[in-house]
Amino acid sequence: MSDIQSAIQFVRNHGNKVEQARLNVLLQADNLVQEAAQQLKGTQREDGSWSPFWAPDASSLDATCYRLAQSEQLGITEADFIDQAILFIIGRQNQDGSFEEATELASVAPPWAMPGDDSATIYLTANAGYWIRHYNGSNSCLSQIESFLVSQLNDEGYLPTFLQANWLAAGLLHSLGHHKHTESIMNYLLAKLPELEPSNFAWLINSLCVMGVSPEHQLIWSAKNKLEQLQNGDGHWASEDGEWQDVHTTLEAIRAIQFFVPSA
Repeated sequence: MSDIQSAIQFVRNHGNKVEQARLNVLLQADNLVQEAAQQLKGTQREDGSWSPFWAPDASSLDATCYRLAQSEQLGITEADFIDQAILFIIGRQNQDGSFEEATELASVAPPWAMPGDDSATIYLTANAGYWIRHYNGSNSCLSQIESFLVSQLNDEGYLPTFLQANWLAAGLLHSLGHHKHTESIMNYLLAKLPELEPSNFAWLINSLCVMGVSPEHQLIWSAKNKLEQLQNGDGHWASEDGEWQDVHTTLEAIRAIQFFVPSA
């Protein structure tokens, strides 16, 4: 069993303003949320996007999806800056329904965002579709995204790309009523759990539960048990990306475990 109180204290001791606000949302003490939302809005580019750490002066689909994920974690359900971000994402959709970063970023983009790479395209399409669905539930572009992702499923029923794309796509397809495809992807992910790090367990749980998959599902329950086993003695969960991401990973883990706490 995890020690949530020590995890909360770790975030209190080490988190920045946005991270503290995210914690407050989890604890239903949201006095910092408005300040955090302003901080997010203040870093948004004129076209509605955000820049990634790997290209600080560029407009990025990947970074914009990440900021929308932070907004969701802050409990922000609607805002002008979110609408602008969604419009930016929709405006970057390809004719076949897919998404990819601008070609001029090819020299600096990491593997998951590499323009022209099939795996990156599937990942970014799942990520973009997930946030369009969450913040603009019935947008007409979703049918193209849905068709593209289903067309990319291999004979075993999963997406031949980064694991993260599979749980984002599973959450999206579940919300759109594609339960057969969702189950085939989640069965694949269940077999892959031994390969995951703490941040990925939390990301998987949160992505699926936010889209309405039951925490009692075998995949989610198994991921939660593995996540709890990886908590460190001082309360935090370590990120595979380094100490600078430990607070983020710990916040994600706290939220994931809260899906299993009965409502009062």
